[in-house]
Amino acid sequence: MPGSREPHKRTGTRSPWTRPRDRIAAAIIVVLVVVVGAVVWAQSDSRATSRSTARPVPALPEPAQPPERLTEAWRAPSPATVVPVAHGSTVVTAADGEVTGRDAETGRERWHYARDLPLCTVAEAWGSVVVVHSKSAGCSEVSRFDITTGRLRAQRNGDAEFGTRLLSDGTHVLATGRKLLNVWSRELIRTMEYGRVPTPVEPNRQHPPGCTATSESGGGQVETSPPPEQERRCTPDPARPPRADCVLNSMTLAVGKIAVTERCAGDRADWLTVIGTTNEKDGENRTDEPKVLLSAKLPGPDGRVVAVARDDEPRAAVVLPHSRQMLIYAKPGKLVHQYRLTMPADELLAAHDAGTPRTTNGVSSVLWDTGSATLALDATTLQPRWTLPDTRGTGVLWAGSVVVPIDGGVAVIDERTGVASNTIAVDRGDYQGPVRLGRVGPVLLEQRGDTLVAFR
Repeated sequence: MPGSREPHKRTGTRSPWTRPRDRIAAAIIVVLVVVVGAVVWAQSDSRATSRSTARPVPALPEPAQPPERLTEAWRAPSPATVVPVAHGSTVVTAADGEVTGRDAETGRERWHYARDLPLCTVAEAWGSVVVVHSKSAGCSEVSRFDITTGRLRAQRNGDAEFGTRLLSDGTHVLATGRKLLNVWSRELIRTMEYGRVPTPVEPNRQHPPGCTATSESGGGQVETSPPPEQERRCTPDPARPPRADCVLNSMTLAVGKIAVTERCAGDRADWLTVIGTTNEKDGENRTDEPKVLLSAKLPGPDGRVVAVARDDEPRAAVVLPHSRQMLIYAKPGKLVHQYRLTMPADELLAAHDAGTPRTTNGVSSVLWDTGSATLALDATTLQPRWTLPDTRGTGVLWAGSVVVPIDGGVAVIDERTGVASNTIAVDRGDYQGPVRLGRVGPVLLEQRGDTLVAFR
C-alpha cells in the first residue's frame, strides 16, 4: 500500500567462526597456548624460586667493650658461607640452595631466597648480601639482596668459576678463580677481568708486552716492569709478553687494588702482579685491559700473596713457603723488605683457602691467620707488627679490640701490641677445626666448618 515500507533485511558476511570445525580449531589453539604457557612457567626461574621479604629494622649498637662472658644464642647450618655474613642486625646463613636472613639475636628467619640450583658462595658487600648460584657453565648466576629486607637489588650472569670466593673492598667485589678473575661494581656491572678472558676483543690487552729492568734491593736483582719514564728505552722481555697459559695461585683485594700471584707457561717461578679494579681510558672503562700498577718476578715458586696495602700506593706482601720468607714489593716491582717466618713450610703452603689468604682488617693492621698463629701487618707498609701463637683462626675487630679464637674461647687483643688483656670462654664441644669470627652489634659469630654459631 502507498507509503508502506518493507521490513529491513540484515546484510553482511557470515562469521568464519560459526562453523563447527572453526570452533574446534579455536579451542585447540587456546589449549596449546595454555599448555605452552604452563611448560614455560614450569621451566622458568620464577617457578624454581621461592622467596620472602621483611621490613627494615634498625642496626644493633655495638658494645663499648667486649663482654666478660659469652653464651651460645643459636646455631644454623651454613656450608655456603666461608666467613660469617652479617650487617646491621641481620645474619645470613646459606645451605641447600637457600639463603636465609636471620635476626642476629634470636636466629629467627626474617627473609629467605631459594633456587633449585646449588649455591657456590655467599658474602657481604655494600651492606648487602651477594649470592652466587651454580649453573652448568660454572658459578654464573649472581644476585645482590638487601641484607635487612631480602629485597633483590641487582642480578646478572657472570663468568665465575666453580670454587669461587668473593672478596670486597667496600667499592668492588672480586670473584676469584684459577683462570679468570672478575670484578663487579655495586650494580653487578663488570669493571675488570683478568686472566683467560673467554672472548677477548684484543688478546694482548690482558698481558701487554713488558720490559726487563733491574733494581738493587736487599736480596739482589728483581725483574720488574719499568716505570713510565723507562718505557721507551727498555727491551721487551721474551719470557713475558704475553703471559700465556697462566694459573692464578693466589689473590687479594684492598682499596681498588688486586694483588695476584700466577705461574705462567715456561716460567720456573711465579709472577706478582698488582692491577686496578677499573681502567678508565678516553672516557671508557676497558674491562678487558688491566691497569698494571706493579709487576715482579718472584725469586721462587709457589708464592702466595698475603695482603695489599690499604693506601693509594701499590704495595703487596707475598710469602714463599719453601724458604719461609715474607717479601714486600713496592712499585714498579721493587723488593723493599724481606722477613724470615717461624711457621713450618707445609703450614704456609696451606695458609690460603681457594687461593685467598685468611685475613681480616683491623683499624690500622691486616690480621693474617697462618693456621697456628695470627700475624699482624701494618695496613700501609705491610711490615709485620706482632705474632700471636696458638690461635685457631681469623680474628675480628669488635668493640674497640681485636678478638681472636683460641682453644677454649677467644682472646681480647690490643691491636697495637698484640698483648691479650682478657680471655672469654667459649664452649665448642668436640669441634676441633678452624674458626672464623664475625660480629654484628653485641653478637659474636663463629663459622665452624659448615655451621654458624652465634653468641651473646
